[in-house]
Amino acid sequence: MLGLMSTVCLAQPRLDALVDQGSHQGRHYFELWGTFPGDRYFARVVCNGVEITSRREYHAPTKNQINVSFEEQRTGATCSVIVTGRVGDSYQGSNALAPRLLRAPPLEITGIRDQGLAHGKRYFELYGTLNGHNQSVATICNGKTLPTTVSWPGTGRPDNYQINIALSNYPTGPTACDLSVRGQVAGRDQASPAFHYEGDIAPELLPSFLGIYFWGGYKVPPDKNQIGLGAADLHLSGFSTLRLIMTPRVRGELIQGNGLSLPYGFREDAFRCADKPFLACAAASEQYRSAMGNAQARTVVLTVYDAVTSGDTGWNDFFLNPEQLYRNQPAIIEEYRALTVELHRQYANTGKTFILSNWEADNHVFCGNPGDWTRHPGNRRAECSTPEKVRDRLLAIATWFKLRQLGIRRGVRDALAQGLTGVTVSDAIEFNAYQMARDVPGNVLSYVIPYVRPEWALYSSYETINKLRGGSESTVSNELRMIKRHLVEQSPGTQLAIGEMGFRASEGSGGSNQVPFTVRAARAVYDADIQTAILWVAYDSSPQCDPKSGKCESYGDGFVHRDGRERWIMKNLRSAVGSWPERPRVRLDRAAAVIASDGTLTAVLNGAFPGADRADLFKYEVKAVCDGITLPETPRILLRSPAVLVTKFGPWRACPTGPCTSSCQFAVHRVGTSPRVDDYTQSMLSTPVVVSR
Repeated sequence: MLGLMSTVCLAQPRLDALVDQGSHQGRHYFELWGTFPGDRYFARVVCNGVEITSRREYHAPTKNQINVSFEEQRTGATCSVIVTGRVGDSYQGSNALAPRLLRAPPLEITGIRDQGLAHGKRYFELYGTLNGHNQSVATICNGKTLPTTVSWPGTGRPDNYQINIALSNYPTGPTACDLSVRGQVAGRDQASPAFHYEGDIAPELLPSFLGIYFWGGYKVPPDKNQIGLGAADLHLSGFSTLRLIMTPRVRGELIQGNGLSLPYGFREDAFRCADKPFLACAAASEQYRSAMGNAQARTVVLTVYDAVTSGDTGWNDFFLNPEQLYRNQPAIIEEYRALTVELHRQYANTGKTFILSNWEADNHVFCGNPGDWTRHPGNRRAECSTPEKVRDRLLAIATWFKLRQLGIRRGVRDALAQGLTGVTVSDAIEFNAYQMARDVPGNVLSYVIPYVRPEWALYSSYETINKLRGGSESTVSNELRMIKRHLVEQSPGTQLAIGEMGFRASEGSGGSNQVPFTVRAARAVYDADIQTAILWVAYDSSPQCDPKSGKCESYGDGFVHRDGRERWIMKNLRSAVGSWPERPRVRLDRAAAVIASDGTLTAVLNGAFPGADRADLFKYEVKAVCDGITLPETPRILLRSPAVLVTKFGPWRACPTGPCTSSCQFAVHRVGTSPRVDDYTQSMLSTPVVVSR
């Protein structure tokens, strides 16, 4: 009893003062003073709006001091800290002090000049604060460490601002280098922040099927528009497809003392309109319009959660609560309807496509990764402890997706009634389990998507692409084709896209596998004829913190530096895939149908059916969904051409002597004559056609 009372009475961590201790060996050090009563702590450090890696260096026995260090920052960086630690049986965060302007680094490169080749080496002049003793330079170009010698050490005076270097084995073609100067300053070993340099070579364009996930991490001053500026740099890198987050959590994950929130630096009072629900208010804001309104942004995938089920700051999961869903049906539908109308209003006649998705639904349903749920039954959370409880969560999230879909469709109807055309808004479900938990208790792909039949199914594809570590590209592409086949058979018209794919910078020895794995994954997706694939991630993921070690480390998985400069992985990917031709799409534009007196249904379908005139290569098939039921029959094709298909279904319902009326939709899919081209690419469902006898 006394132990319980002592746990309850422990004080929350409190941060009273911060002392900047300066730099040592490429890291910056803070002393944190306050009250830290727990036994495990880590510090979350945010500099210029971006959370960076850090580690705990010291925790005083007196519980009033913690020392932390983090990677050296460039001159002008402003940083703040929150200390989080275990207090009793829970983790609690301290207050945050006002952001602190850091001491300038003792060594810093601020400029570079390429002096060209001589005697087999590449020579550069470096400029900046370069007054260290016994200075050396570490250089990494295109992911490899290059032998670097200091060819001129400078003047040796305290105001020295230039040294010259020579690089051996300098690469040809597109080049991205990071350079850091090391030396002694005032008797201490120091290292400058990395300086990024790119060779002056025009980039190749990216194919349109590749997009990228912008989950924050773009470094800007606190008063600047991170989402708009970060998206602009991604468009400059050639991306025409972006994925963004739009959830109340973008204003509810506060970390800085100035009231800004991860991941985009929005204020906690953002997106509170008197006349619009949260999602429509965010879509109408200058911040989101600056990111989505760029002319180069052709497709925008939004990870959206409504304020009704996720709460004012995004931390609720009422979308898994049947009682909450039943009670709030009208409000949920209205939030998605209003968002859809707002997107039509803002982007009418632009030709843009908006795909409204979620984040990894299987993780919601299983309270974590479905594979872990299966392998480690003893670690299951109480609310997901049995197959029956998981099935209840599957049913709840399916209901939520149906309500979202209904709101989106009502929004499209209302927008069209207002004359707002020339923009597409579609519903989507993201899943992250293909074979994991497919049969017991069942996953989102098997149970939820066939019930909802969304226009898009986004696959967070790590279960599949991680097979590249021990398998071939064909293993991955064939598995993606099987998922497409499942959608053709169980959810006609649903398009498969890759919601996430990517590899950590630490993949392989020294990160040597990140680039080839990413290129191989892109090639497998292209081979499977998937029209949209989202790369994870634009800028480095937020650091993940370990209370035991006190370290907060990032995966280093960004394709672009935090200031918008491209990394070598981005240049390498562009060089590998930039020349791939665009694939023609299966498209169904119009449908007309009639039921004959014998109950057969004949449909005339107009659209784009590539290869339909090549019976030796492709076979086209048609699925019909009438009155909400997918007809089991594969009908005969009476006429086929690249623009028109005519098909006839056998008697599929018993018509009485009186009028016989149904509402039908059709989807066309393509099947190759050999396994290599057996791609199961399908069109979206046609608009409903009323058929009668």
